[in-house]
Amino acid sequence: MGVWRRSAALLCATALLAGGTVACSAAEQVSTAWKVKHAVDKLGARQSVSMTARLDATPEQIHRYLQEGRGTGRGPRARENAQLLADLELAVSVSADKPLRELTDSDRADSAAAVNFGGLDVFGLKSVDKKLYLRTNPAALAQELGERGSLLGRVADLDRLTATLPPSLATAKSALSGDWVRVNPNEFGEFSEALGGRAGAGTDRAADSTAVLRSATLQQRLVTAVEDALGRHATFRAAGHHDGAEHVTLRLPAREVGRQLAAALQPVRAQLGDLDLSVLERAPDRTVEMDLAIRHETLSTLTVDVGQFDDGRTGRLPLQLTFAAGEAVSVAAPTGAGKLSPDDLLAALAYVSVRDPELSNRL
Repeated sequence: MGVWRRSAALLCATALLAGGTVACSAAEQVSTAWKVKHAVDKLGARQSVSMTARLDATPEQIHRYLQEGRGTGRGPRARENAQLLADLELAVSVSADKPLRELTDSDRADSAAAVNFGGLDVFGLKSVDKKLYLRTNPAALAQELGERGSLLGRVADLDRLTATLPPSLATAKSALSGDWVRVNPNEFGEFSEALGGRAGAGTDRAADSTAVLRSATLQQRLVTAVEDALGRHATFRAAGHHDGAEHVTLRLPAREVGRQLAAALQPVRAQLGDLDLSVLERAPDRTVEMDLAIRHETLSTLTVDVGQFDDGRTGRLPLQLTFAAGEAVSVAAPTGAGKLSPDDLLAALAYVSVRDPELSNRL
């Protein structure tokens, strides 16, 4: 059974098993369960689906939330950081040649992701036919962040210098100019070691951090871990209609779920880029809620207040995941993307260093 189909079945089953912990009648539980199942199943009937993630809060609300803690919330650029967080958006698309709910571990599913701050994408990543493609956009990043950051204020100089790179470094020139390039994560782990990383660790970490994009088995392990946690602990209840959608509240005991997920993922921790699972184990000892919105009988949004997970703050900071059919980010392999060699990139950076040491120090 495909991931989407089994996920939909699980949502139904967990709602039905909620029993007396859900404040509604048995009939309402069944109705809510089937609505959620149908909403997920209908989304999974598509061959391509996209998700966008962003904070559903104004810069002022984010600023007030950050002011309760330490770090970026209290620095001299606190309001600018709040504006950036308000503008930050992550878009992810998944595409296959059959409905996503029918995929099995052996089927191919390609994906793409992009990060922006309300304007042009500043970072892009694609996994197509088990090949990884990467794009960074220094000019767009500089425009968004103003005078901060390693490249900011020197993008024009970087463009001028990369324009003079020899033809043998054409792919490195493309990478530094914001074009798509194909990369091998294992090779870039070795590149990390050459720059001073711990021997043996860089290669593994660089490769493992992208393994989840390329490994159907690892994807299945993640899905199974989440399914088991939901099956044991999640409850659902109908939450009425508002803003043009039907809403369902998902409730979870954060610490119990966090510890179960951490234990389930421990065997594949290395494959997840040495993920810090202690964050899950230290989840607050309270029940947290998430809102599921259903529009036109299809799962539309999932909203969770991340403030529920932070004992040091009392404010709200809603994180909203929006789901839609189609590709918000193109999943097609980039045309003309050359393979970027770590040696070529190192040679290009050395070239920049010789001609403009100050710029090199800011990279």
